[in-house]
Amino acid sequence: MRTVEMVVEFPIEDSNFPMPHLIAAANAAFVEETDRQGLLLMSAPCPSVMHVRRVVEVRADVAEKPDWGPPESPAPTFECPQCGTTIFAAGQPERKETEK
Repeated sequence: MRTVEMVVEFPIEDSNFPMPHLIAAANAAFVEETDRQGLLLMSAPCPSVMHVRRVVEVRADVAEKPDWGPPESPAPTFECPQCGTTIFAAGQPERKETEK
C-alpha cells in the first residue's frame, strides 16, 4: 500500500478563536476531508500554525482504502446422521414448515 503526504490548509478567520480550538477545528477538517476523498490515515495529523499567512497547515500520511472486504467464511451446515439431509445451515434464517 503506497502512502503519500497530504496537506490541507485551514484559514484562520476569527482572530479571537482560542488556539487549542483552532487547532482542533483544523484537525477535524483534515480528517473529514480524508474521509470524503475515501482515504485512510496512516499517521496522526500534525498541525502547524502560520500566523503571517493566517493559516493552520495540517499534514499526515494517507493511503487509498483497499477495495477488498474481509473474506466470508462459509456457514457450517448440519446434517441428519441417518439420512444425510441438511437440517440447517448456521447464519441462515429459519424456514417455515410449509417451505420445506
